[in-house]
Amino acid sequence: MCNAYSDQYGRAYAAVQTFLGAQPVYELLGVNGNLGMHFREGRHGRTQEDWNALLDFADQKLLGKTGTRIFNEIPPAEKTP
Repeated sequence: MCNAYSDQYGRAYAAVQTFLGAQPVYELLGVNGNLGMHFREGRHGRTQEDWNALLDFADQKLLGKTGTRIFNEIPPAEKTP
């Protein structure tokens, strides 16, 4: 999931809660590593940074490539009020 901290339509806090709520289901199914999120500065809309994150996630999960991007870090609380 991609989200922006100042998205006027999709609250960053709600996105984090969705991620946390989905984790037990993914764990139960044995695919916990297949759940990820990416946050960026800015507002609503898909940016090149979002596309890069989606493609990096796909490369890691579908093609087994190594990467430096981490998709399960919870942003600081002050970023997701």
